[in-house]
Amino acid sequence: MYTAVGIHPSDTRFLSDINTELDRIRQLILDPASKCVCLGEIGLDYHYPDTDKPRQMRYFEAQMQLAEELNIPICIHDREAHGDIMEVIRRYPKVKGVLHSFSGSPEMAEELVRLGYMISFSGTLTFTNARKPREVAARIPLDRTLIETDCPYLAPHPIRGTLNHSGNLVYTNRTLAEIHGITEEECARVTEANALRFFGIKA
Repeated sequence: MYTAVGIHPSDTRFLSDINTELDRIRQLILDPASKCVCLGEIGLDYHYPDTDKPRQMRYFEAQMQLAEELNIPICIHDREAHGDIMEVIRRYPKVKGVLHSFSGSPEMAEELVRLGYMISFSGTLTFTNARKPREVAARIPLDRTLIETDCPYLAPHPIRGTLNHSGNLVYTNRTLAEIHGITEEECARVTEANALRFFGIKA
């Protein structure tokens, strides 16, 4: 088991001292016992009308600065905030990361790959109405692609709506393999190698 440590944008409303929180994250990342390989998930979530966008942005930028300082990859949560996410990413060219459960456009994904980012797909890729995610997956090189559960959410078709877990990755992997015209075994091998490389994990 390896960990990612970060402040989710939806949790920023519960926190009072950003410097104290950043110090705690720094300590966890630097502690070998934490086995931390990523800072995240961090980012922006504009879904709810009462969102404090400036507050979320302060925490996002502060954690991007920390990622740059510690030279650690990031995992970004982007919900209905594509433009602001891209602006922040461009301000920190030394930071590399992954957009988890990607929900943006094919053009956004291609720009992220150009900037050195990975694109990760959850069970949404398998949904019967998943036209945009499948178009994105088809246009992104497989060696820049990851798959995930977003557990306990976003269980894939045909078990959509159930409690998700890592065993269900087989469905997302199957769909991604079909999109790229390769076997499920090859797709699993490549995406596993991508994850090990991205997180700096020795197999």
